[in-house]
Amino acid sequence: MNHLPSHAELVPRSTSHARIEALVLDDVVVTCPYCGEQFGTLIDGSAALDGAETADYYEDCAVCCRPIRFVAHFDFGGSVSSLEVRTDAE
Repeated sequence: MNHLPSHAELVPRSTSHARIEALVLDDVVVTCPYCGEQFGTLIDGSAALDGAETADYYEDCAVCCRPIRFVAHFDFGGSVSSLEVRTDAE
């Protein structure tokens, strides 16, 4: 069961999981914590294949271009089990 905050949900837009040259990509829809608009993005789970349990990185909002902090938690197979989407100040 995914434990996601209300502003991030794992929603497949086409295929929710694709393997491309050892990359594990989860297609998700997130809500920007700044402007409130939803947009789709890919979460790279390949770090989990090397044993990492989380990935912490920034990506700009596709609508307002402000920096969003993504904290993704992975299951054993590299799929996103939970995702936190935060402002730069959080």
